[in-house]
Amino acid sequence: MFILHSSNKTENLLEHLATIINTVPLDSPFTKEIFLIQSQGMERWLAQQLATKFKTFANFEFLFPGKFFSQMARQIQQQLQSDEFARELMVWRFELILRELDEPVFSPLAQYLNGENTDLKRFQLATHLAQVFDQYQIMRPQMLDTWQQGKLLYATNTEKWQQALWLKLTAQTGTRHRGALWLQTIAQFDQLAEGALNEQLPERISIFGLNTDATFVYGILTRLG
Repeated sequence: MFILHSSNKTENLLEHLATIINTVPLDSPFTKEIFLIQSQGMERWLAQQLATKFKTFANFEFLFPGKFFSQMARQIQQQLQSDEFARELMVWRFELILRELDEPVFSPLAQYLNGENTDLKRFQLATHLAQVFDQYQIMRPQMLDTWQQGKLLYATNTEKWQQALWLKLTAQTGTRHRGALWLQTIAQFDQLAEGALNEQLPERISIFGLNTDATFVYGILTRLG
């Protein structure tokens, strides 16, 4: 069962989480409390706050959504990782692509890179693009799929050059990106009988502080619930 608790204050969510942990304990003290978080900063803050509230707080594990879903995907013989689209590698792929921006669609990028400190600006831009497209694979895989089909969602100038960059990147690899693998895995989840993964799932998963834009992530959690 998937239950969503919302508040505009993190402190209120913390109080509610602590109440649930305290009043609805897990079946065994040896069972781990599993938390899905979005950043290491949130991991440190939440661990400190729970330790303060409970005086001692142990036998827990913090996971990023990607790692948790990869574990679940392996249960149905699916692979969610695509090394060709790892953020660190995409930085250097984008750095090379940004050296040749001859098409008119890339004129905003070419203008930005023009002038002094071109090498530094190109590397910084490549790093930023790798971060953005890494997030797109998790948060907006349907948009990437639309781009792959040669279509646009909004037809803005920004979307046009982002689509063109993405198509150049995917043409270099010849492999499926992580978002496409996630969509395939979701389709597999939808075909499973209810309760098929009960033995593989943790007794309780607490999702804390995920970005509200992560509708794709919530979609997977709802299916698992």
